[in-house]
Amino acid sequence: MKQASSLFSTGWLAFELPGYRDCDGTYCFVPYEELPPLNEALFRGDFQWLPGLDEKLQQAQEIYKQTPPDKLGVKLNHLLAFAKQADIELPTPFVKFMSAPALQDQIPSCTACYFDLPDQIVKNPLEEGGHFIRFLNDQQGVLFWYLYLAPAGDQAVLVSPIPFDDPQALQDVSREILLANTALCAPSFEVFLYRYWIENTLWFALSENGPLTEEQQRYVSHYN
Repeated sequence: MKQASSLFSTGWLAFELPGYRDCDGTYCFVPYEELPPLNEALFRGDFQWLPGLDEKLQQAQEIYKQTPPDKLGVKLNHLLAFAKQADIELPTPFVKFMSAPALQDQIPSCTACYFDLPDQIVKNPLEEGGHFIRFLNDQQGVLFWYLYLAPAGDQAVLVSPIPFDDPQALQDVSREILLANTALCAPSFEVFLYRYWIENTLWFALSENGPLTEEQQRYVSHYN
C-alpha cells in the first residue's frame, strides 16, 4: 500500500469472518499485507460496485443509525465551508458518499458502527501538516475511522480508538501512545469503504450460513 505518511504503521482492525478468519474479540489487528488483494479497477469514485443491500438486512440496520441524514448534511456543509476557507481540498468520493444517505444505507455494520462527521476538521497532532476528519464511529466508541489528508495532497484512512477531534481526550496522552494506537488502514476513502462493505456483508452471510456471491467467494478464497 502506498502510504500517505511514513509516520503511521499499516493494518486493518477487523472482526472475524466465520470459518475463514478468527478473532478473539470484537476487533482484531490484521497486518495489511495479509488482507485479500482488491481489484483497483473498481475504484472510479462513483461507487458503482455497491449493488444494493438486501431489504431484510437494510431494515435490521435501521436501529443502529445514530446521526439523522439531515443533521449529517448540515455537518458536511459546515466542513465544506471550513475546508474552502482553510484551502483544504476534500476528495470528491468522500463528499459524494457523505452527502448521499442512499449510498450510506447500502453499507451494513455487524458491530453497529455508524457514519458521522465532526464539528471541525482537525490538524494532524502527530506531525506538521495534514488534517483528520472522523467519518465512522463504533457504537460503543471502541474505534473511530478518519479521512487523513496529507500535506502533499495524498489521502488515506486511519483507524484509532482515540477521538482526535476531542481536545480533552488528547490531554496528557503522549505522542508514543497516539502513534501506537493509530494505523493506516486504506490508501483512499473508496478503497476503505469497499473492504469495509464486503467484509460486513460477508460476516452476515457467513453467520447465517447463507450463499455467497461470486465476489464474496473470491474475497474469502484468499484464506483457503
